[in-house]
Amino acid sequence: MKIKKFAQSCLMIDYKNVRILVDPGSIDYFDGLLDLWTSVNIIIVTHKHADHCHAGVIKKIIERDNAVLYTTREVLNAYPDLKGIAIKVGDKINFSSKFSVTITKAIHGYLPFMKDNEVNENIGFIIDDSINKIYVTGDTISFNNDYKCDYLFIPFSNHGVTMGIYDGLMFAKETGAKTIIPMNIEDKHYSTNVNELVETAEKLKMGLKVMKANDVLEIN
Repeated sequence: MKIKKFAQSCLMIDYKNVRILVDPGSIDYFDGLLDLWTSVNIIIVTHKHADHCHAGVIKKIIERDNAVLYTTREVLNAYPDLKGIAIKVGDKINFSSKFSVTITKAIHGYLPFMKDNEVNENIGFIIDDSINKIYVTGDTISFNNDYKCDYLFIPFSNHGVTMGIYDGLMFAKETGAKTIIPMNIEDKHYSTNVNELVETAEKLKMGLKVMKANDVLEIN
């Protein structure tokens, strides 16, 4: 499996004959990305905010590649031009007997200015290729759960919206992840102190891997 990181929370996941594009959003978007986001089979959008859901681009990819969009009912209601399959926590998408995606709980933080754009339906997901489990939390604050994984993609932008450094690392520890990849570190409105994050993870002897846009993680 290959996972390529783009800005914010966007990932391209390649596994054999399945190509999954996750949260293609507006942050650092440029037209050339459409030439990189090609041959897409599946699009997963975790919630309705534009930094995770660039609706116009997603519509183009669906039309061009005949891609299938999986997302929440709230996203489909917010963007009527998008045609997709509504999913919820507990659903499982089976691509084969050895490759599946399970939809997980996620709780998007709230700040007063989000009053008219609050996220009420939010998801993460765990990819299982029968060898490794890759957990993409989506934008979430810490919550009680029993999710386990080998690789964890988790936001550390804090500000009451997602995880902070300490709570995020404690959340990560509970998952048993051997490799933690911080997300949302490109967001200029909710900046992450990456140096502090790296130093804290080192002190706690946790495996943190900082990926920049266009970096690729190969999982065997």
